[in-house]
Parts: sequence; structure tokens; C-alpha cells
Amino acid sequence: MSKTVWFISSLLVLSFVTMTVLAVRVFSQRGHYPKTEVKLFTLFALLAGLWSLGTCFELLLPSLQAKIFWAQIQYFSIVFLPLVWVFFLTRYTDVGRRFQQLAYLAFIPSLATLGVVWTNEQHGLMWSHIRLEPAP
Repeated sequence: MSKTVWFISSLLVLSFVTMTVLAVRVFSQRGHYPKTEVKLFTLFALLAGLWSLGTCFELLLPSLQAKIFWAQIQYFSIVFLPLVWVFFLTRYTDVGRRFQQLAYLAFIPSLATLGVVWTNEQHGLMWSHIRLEPAP
């Protein structure tokens, strides 16, 4: 494995640890801040950490099945992290409730995407040809 992959993986592990510590720290201070914002920011940090950890394992693990599994795990963060961030921002900035209600509609394509990713072996809609390529 190349030095670049190890360097990137170490940065991803550092990102995972940082986001997990941040989530724990923010959640432990939930009595000092509005509860909904704390929960949303904690979830945001945990999703970001999961994305980093998934990317790290996808890079490091040699088998194709392991890479596919961790790519699928990453999709929890890929589809929900932007939504959680929008909900956090709308609560934090006190944007009207109408926008918050419309934001719930964004869960429909997110859940559909997650369904397509996790059932890809049956239909091949997300990844049609998966194979490992040797590194140059």
C-alpha cells in the first residue's frame, strides 16, 4: 500500500476521532444550549465521523466485498448529513417553520437513494460494474 493511502487514511482517522470527540463534547453540554440544536449538531458530527471512517476502511481493506460494504455504510452520511445540516441551520437561525416543513420532503430522495445503494446487487442501478483495478 502506498504512502499516500496511509497518509490519507491517517487524516481520515483523525477526522473520525475529532468529530466523535466533538459530538460527545457538544452532547455533554446539552443543558446549556437548546436541546434540538444540540441533538442535530451531535448527529451531524457523528455522521461526518462515520463518513470519514467509512472512507478510511474503503481505502485500506483489500477485498472488493469489504470496499462495497464500507461504501454502502458511507451512504448513510452522504444522504443524511446535508439534511441534518439544513435542519440544524434552520433551527439555529430561526428560519420560518414553512421552510422546515418543506425540508422534510428532502428525506424522500435520500431514502430512495439509500434503498438503491443497499439493494444494488439485485439491479445494478448505482454501480453496474464493480471491480478492483490494480494501482499504477
